[in-house]
Amino acid sequence: MSVHQIMKSDCIISCVPYKVKADAIRATLEEAVTPAIPATILKTHPNWSLYLDQASASEIQGRSRAI
Repeated sequence: MSVHQIMKSDCIISCVPYKVKADAIRATLEEAVTPAIPATILKTHPNWSLYLDQASASEIQGRSRAI
Protein backbone atom coordinates (compact mmCIF):
# COMPACT_ATOMS: atom_id res chain seq x y z
CA MET A 1 0.00 0.00 0.00
CA SER A 2 1.18 3.50 -0.74
CA VAL A 3 1.31 6.24 1.89
CA HIS A 4 -1.41 8.07 -0.02
CA GLN A 5 -3.68 5.02 0.08
CA ILE A 6 -3.04 4.46 3.80
CA MET A 7 -3.86 8.08 4.59
CA LYS A 8 -7.23 7.72 2.85
CA SER A 9 -8.27 5.15 5.47
CA ASP A 10 -10.94 6.10 8.00
CA CYS A 11 -8.92 4.62 10.84
CA ILE A 12 -5.23 3.68 11.06
CA ILE A 13 -4.00 1.34 13.78
CA SER A 14 -0.26 0.78 14.10
CA CYS A 15 0.99 -2.00 16.37
CA VAL A 16 4.77 -1.86 16.66
CA PRO A 17 6.53 -4.41 18.87
CA TYR A 18 10.23 -5.15 19.42
CA LYS A 19 13.37 -3.16 20.22
CA VAL A 20 14.50 -3.21 16.56
CA LYS A 21 11.75 -0.63 15.84
CA ALA A 22 12.64 1.75 18.69
CA ASP A 23 14.65 4.21 16.58
CA ALA A 24 11.94 4.31 13.91
CA ILE A 25 9.30 5.02 16.56
CA ARG A 26 11.41 7.80 18.08
CA ALA A 27 11.95 9.39 14.68
CA THR A 28 8.28 9.10 13.78
CA LEU A 29 7.14 10.83 16.96
CA GLU A 30 9.92 13.37 17.48
CA GLU A 31 10.74 14.53 13.94
CA ALA A 32 8.71 16.92 11.81
CA VAL A 33 6.62 15.51 8.98
CA THR A 34 9.09 14.72 6.21
CA PRO A 35 9.29 12.46 3.15
CA ALA A 36 12.61 11.21 4.54
CA ILE A 37 10.61 9.45 7.28
CA PRO A 38 7.32 8.44 5.65
CA ALA A 39 5.71 7.31 8.93
CA THR A 40 5.76 10.90 10.21
CA ILE A 41 2.75 11.65 7.99
CA LEU A 42 0.66 9.38 10.23
CA LYS A 43 0.72 12.10 12.89
CA THR A 44 -1.50 14.23 10.66
CA HIS A 45 -4.26 11.62 10.39
CA PRO A 46 -7.25 12.47 12.62
CA ASN A 47 -7.84 8.84 13.64
CA TRP A 48 -4.40 7.24 14.04
CA SER A 49 -3.69 4.97 17.01
CA LEU A 50 -0.21 3.76 17.89
CA TYR A 51 0.37 0.76 20.16
CA LEU A 52 3.87 0.01 21.41
CA ASP A 53 5.47 -2.46 23.74
CA GLN A 54 8.07 -1.39 26.27
CA ALA A 55 10.94 -2.31 23.93
CA SER A 56 9.71 -0.37 20.90
CA ALA A 57 8.98 2.67 23.11
CA SER A 58 12.41 2.58 24.75
CA GLU A 59 13.97 5.40 22.69
CA ILE A 60 11.17 7.94 23.14
CA GLN A 61 12.49 10.95 25.06
CA GLY A 62 10.76 11.76 28.32
CA ARG A 63 8.69 8.60 28.45
CA SER A 64 7.77 7.22 31.81
CA ARG A 65 9.67 4.17 33.06
CA ALA A 66 6.39 2.70 34.28
CA ILE A 67 4.60 1.50 31.19
